[in-house]
Amino acid sequence: MLFLWGSNAREAHPIFFHHVLKAVNAGAQLIVVDPRRTPSAQWADLWLGLDVGTDIPLANAVGREIIAAGLHDEEFIARATTGFDAYRASVEPWTLEEAERTLASADALIAPDADASIELRRLLVELTDAAKAIRLLAEQLDQHPESLLRGKKKEAGQ
Repeated sequence: MLFLWGSNAREAHPIFFHHVLKAVNAGAQLIVVDPRRTPSAQWADLWLGLDVGTDIPLANAVGREIIAAGLHDEEFIARATTGFDAYRASVEPWTLEEAERTLASADALIAPDADASIELRRLLVELTDAAKAIRLLAEQLDQHPESLLRGKKKEAGQ
């Protein structure tokens, strides 16, 4: 599963998106959360066109579901983050039902012909089933050039 949240990678990162398309053509599922039906979203199996600024309840619900299902990497969190207990407490109230209520009351889902409850539930099921992919994404983010530079500085004793 590939997940783009607020990213029009097709236009902003065409080389990266070439790899996304190769994966999609090989059977990977693409999920896009973006208020605009971007060129990236046109390739999506699931597009959640949330109104600008209303994706925070969704992000909180996703975080809560990952934690509640035990899909978070406790070793990585202990080693590389701070404030996780506060984060866990802050997302605890954000059940899927609460996110659905909040987004529905804000009329946040702007994707045409979409039912907020069905689409949000589908997204969370897909994300929960893709915990390994999420962990891989976190590992890839750790390979960002700035992370590599920090690593080199640590190796050099700086």
